[in-house]
Amino acid sequence: MHCSSIDTNRNYAHHTFVNVEFTAFIDIRHLKDNYEYDYHLFIRYGNKVYMDVKGVGDVVISYEELQKNKYWKYYYDMSLMFADDKHLASQELLFSSDYCDYILYDTERHWWIDTHYIVNNELHRYGDKGVRDTYDKLAYFKINPFDLENMDYTSPEDLEVFQMNYIIDEDFESKRTKCVAYNNLAIEYQTKKMEEMSEEIEELSTYFKLEVEDRKNVLSVIALYDKNEDMNRDLLMMIYKNLIRTNANHFHIVANVGG
Repeated sequence: MHCSSIDTNRNYAHHTFVNVEFTAFIDIRHLKDNYEYDYHLFIRYGNKVYMDVKGVGDVVISYEELQKNKYWKYYYDMSLMFADDKHLASQELLFSSDYCDYILYDTERHWWIDTHYIVNNELHRYGDKGVRDTYDKLAYFKINPFDLENMDYTSPEDLEVFQMNYIIDEDFESKRTKCVAYNNLAIEYQTKKMEEMSEEIEELSTYFKLEVEDRKNVLSVIALYDKNEDMNRDLLMMIYKNLIRTNANHFHIVANVGG
């Protein structure tokens, strides 16, 4: 398990992992006098997947095992749809931890990710302004992700118990109804991301409308990438290949951006 960079401030250590993915699916519903919580949290390291489910527990299974269960696969796929940066996980430093929500989790937790989650059929994320307050961090992991590499897979016997508890705890008929709303939210969010990507493409396209044979234009694109931390290198190459295919002598320069 390799962590490429760590950005630390007074309260948090933000870890960027090269070969680990962190995702979460969280659904919160405000009832008349209470709250209803549901979550599926995932850490994937190669073929090894850590899964933590509200009211059921946590397991370490293979990616193939995850794919065999249609419900686990569904929530995993949803968690990917709502993720922003799958490789970024933040650690609350113990002396400054502000986590205090023991309704959602029954243990103290210090590792979290910034991802979208559902509140009353609306998509929100940490920092969004609500009617009464700002939306908080919610996707907290029970384990230290650095421990996953050496964790044993859940035994067949314990996995069977987990599966039975999952079946007992889950109201599948209700979930089938909720899935329609989940799918609509996912489509809406992905559509918004595509629109934002189109705006980035349009911005970059203006650079290539200049003389594309001029090396300075290629350097301008590279400079733009350096200033925009959210720019995706695959997006950059897609534009390059479609707009200046004839200018192959500069292909390797753009291909190495961010590498």
